[in-house]
Amino acid sequence: MKRLFAHLDFLGIGFFAAGMVFFLSFLLSFEANIHYPSGLLGIIFFVLFVWRELKVKEPFIDVRIFRSQPKLALVYAQFIFL
Repeated sequence: MKRLFAHLDFLGIGFFAAGMVFFLSFLLSFEANIHYPSGLLGIIFFVLFVWRELKVKEPFIDVRIFRSQPKLALVYAQFIFL
């Protein structure tokens, strides 16, 4: 079990989760008053996530694959926005 935790990128997971929560909060606020700070925080956390994943030895999500596989990146982008 210790080995598993040693290989997990907890900071990357945290940045990704925070980005998703804030960005989804922003998207869900469109029915009432749009909450722009949530959108901004979501973008900031996603940028931190990408920065982290490019620096770490064993990333939570290897974002380099999106550069080599642009069609895969489009599928993921569509999935996120739906």
